[in-house]
Amino acid sequence: MKSTKLTTLELYSYTIGGVIGSGLFILLPIAIGLAGKGAIFAMIMGVLLAFFAQLFNFIIASMFPLKGGDYSQMAFLMPPVVSGIYGFLWLIASLTMAGYATSAISYTSSVITSVPSESKLLSIGIITLFFGISYFGTKFGGKVESAMTVILLGALLLFVIMGLPKINFSKYISEGGFFDCGFSNFAAACNMCLYAVLGCTLVPVSLSSELKRPTREAPKAMIGCSLIVLVISTLIVFVATGVLPIEQVANKDLSVVAQYIFPKGVFVAFILCGAVLALLTSLFTSVTTFRYPIMQMADEGWIPPVFKKKAKNGWPYVSMTALYLITLIPIIFNISFDTIVSLTNLVFYIIIFFAVVKCMALPKKYPEPWKCSFLHAMPIPVYYIFCSVGLIACAYMIYGSCAGQSFGFIIASFATILIVAVYVIWRLKVKAVSIEYLKSQKQKVIEEALSYKE
Repeated sequence: MKSTKLTTLELYSYTIGGVIGSGLFILLPIAIGLAGKGAIFAMIMGVLLAFFAQLFNFIIASMFPLKGGDYSQMAFLMPPVVSGIYGFLWLIASLTMAGYATSAISYTSSVITSVPSESKLLSIGIITLFFGISYFGTKFGGKVESAMTVILLGALLLFVIMGLPKINFSKYISEGGFFDCGFSNFAAACNMCLYAVLGCTLVPVSLSSELKRPTREAPKAMIGCSLIVLVISTLIVFVATGVLPIEQVANKDLSVVAQYIFPKGVFVAFILCGAVLALLTSLFTSVTTFRYPIMQMADEGWIPPVFKKKAKNGWPYVSMTALYLITLIPIIFNISFDTIVSLTNLVFYIIIFFAVVKCMALPKKYPEPWKCSFLHAMPIPVYYIFCSVGLIACAYMIYGSCAGQSFGFIIASFATILIVAVYVIWRLKVKAVSIEYLKSQKQKVIEEALSYKE
C-alpha cells in the first residue's frame, strides 16, 4: 500500500515554493535601494531573523505533533483567549492570498502582451484550479508543487549561473559600498529581506499531520529549507547588485537584471518559470496550509461546527469553499485588504514574543517529551540562550511593525484585535469552546509525543 505521507521532496517543495514568492521579486529590490551592496548582509540577517522570530514553531514542533499548524502550537502554549485571537489572525491573513494570482497575471502580461495585465477571469481561474487540485489531497498536491518548485529553482539557479560571469569581482569588492547606507537604512533593508523569506518554519508546522514522524521531519525541514533559501537568496542578491550599477537596479524588480543577463527568449522563460512560478507556488502552498488551522478551530468550537464537514476522501469542503470565497473577494470587488492585515502584525508578534517566553519552561514542565526531542542534546543554559535570541528577534519584529507608523495606526491595530477579542470571549462565555475539551486534547498530544520516542 502506497504511503499517503509527504516525502522529503514534497515537504521541501511546499516550504521553499511557499517562501520564494513575491517577496524575492518585489521586496528584494527595495532592500537593494536601501542598503546597496549591503543588501547581501541584510539578506543573511533577514533569514536568521525570520527563523528566530518564529522560534516557538521550531521548539514545539520538535516536541509535540500537532494537526492545526502554528495555531495548534499557540493553543498548546497560551490561554484560550490568546490562542483564539491568534487563530483569527490567520483567517484575516487569508484575505491577501488573491495577490499572488493577480501579480502572476501581471508578470505574465509583461512578456506575453496578449495576456491582459488585470484579468479578473484569469486570476479567478488560477485560484479555482489550485483549490480544485487541493481536493485530491496534500500528497497529490505535493507532486504538483514539487514539479513547479523544481522548475522555479532551475530558473533561479540559471539566473545565478549566467549572472556570475558578468560580475567583475575585483571591482565589485574594491568599489566598496557595502556599509555606506547607515544603520537605519540597513535595518529597514533587513525588514524587507525578512518578510521576503518569512515562512520556512510556518509551512512544515502546518503540514505536520501529513508527516510520518512530525517531531523529527518538521524541525529538520525548517533548518534545511532555511539554509537553502539563505544560499539561493544571497546568490541572487550578489548577482543583482554586481551585474549592473546599484542605481540601475535599486527599487526595480529582478527583471531589469534578468533582461541584461539573458537573451530575449530565455528572459521570457525566466519571467514565466521564475517570477510567475514563484507566485503560483506561494499561492498553492497557502491554499494547502491554510485549511489546517481552520479545521482545528472548527473542531475546538471557535467557528461553527459546519466547517468540520468533509467529503468522503477527507477534503474539508465547507472550510475550503469558505476559504475559496474569501480569496475571491479582493478580485471581484477590487478591494485591497493589505492595510487590515498589516494592522494585525504588531499584536501578532507581541503574542509570539510571549510564546517564546513560555517555551523557556517547556523542558522542566514536560520532561518526558523534552527527552524525546532532538533538542534534548542542548544543555539547558544553552537552550535559554537559544530562546533569548528568539526573544530579541521577536522584539525586533515588534519594533519593525511600529517603526514609521503613526500613533493612529498603532491604535487602529489594537482596536482591530479588540474586536476579535470580543468575539473570542463571547465564544468562551457561551461555551461554544469547551475548556475541558481543550485540556483533554492537550493531554492527547502529550501522550502521542511520547509514542515517537526512539
